[in-house]
Amino acid sequence: MAIILLQTNDVSKNTIIGGNVDIDRLLPSIKACQETMIRKLLGIPLYTKITNDYLAGGGAAGLSGLYLTLYNDYLKPMLIHGSSDIFLRSGAYLVSNNGITKSKTPDADSISKEEVDYLAQASRALYRDYERDYRDWIKVNGASIPEYDDGIKSSDRIVNVGGWILPRTRRC
Repeated sequence: MAIILLQTNDVSKNTIIGGNVDIDRLLPSIKACQETMIRKLLGIPLYTKITNDYLAGGGAAGLSGLYLTLYNDYLKPMLIHGSSDIFLRSGAYLVSNNGITKSKTPDADSISKEEVDYLAQASRALYRDYERDYRDWIKVNGASIPEYDDGIKSSDRIVNVGGWILPRTRRC
């Protein structure tokens, strides 16, 4: 079973998604965001460290120091708004034995696809803002987090040019 790095009401408390939305309908969006966006951003070792500590401590209480800061200030908001983006694009539809349906209550008006796209883009923009802030934060703090891998191996920093070994810089 996948570990969900949010409490059940985190999305509804921090987005326009109402608290009466069935959590079973929202969970696939949270899982998709966590596994396709957050895990890629963190890298497997750091993602595994955070999920294991989160599970062991029964939530954010299992995290401490830079890991807790990373979770509270960056991962949690990214997960909330990334999940919201995914859910807003697909949450109105339900696939069942009756086929694919779009739910609508008698006293509610449907909104256009453009309006739904606007809401999803707003959530996506918030996700990207938090992601940009995370990238700035990890540049400063990444060296203090052993599980963080910046993706640059020492062999990638050296270029062999005609027998000369030169360090790779932005100018090379």
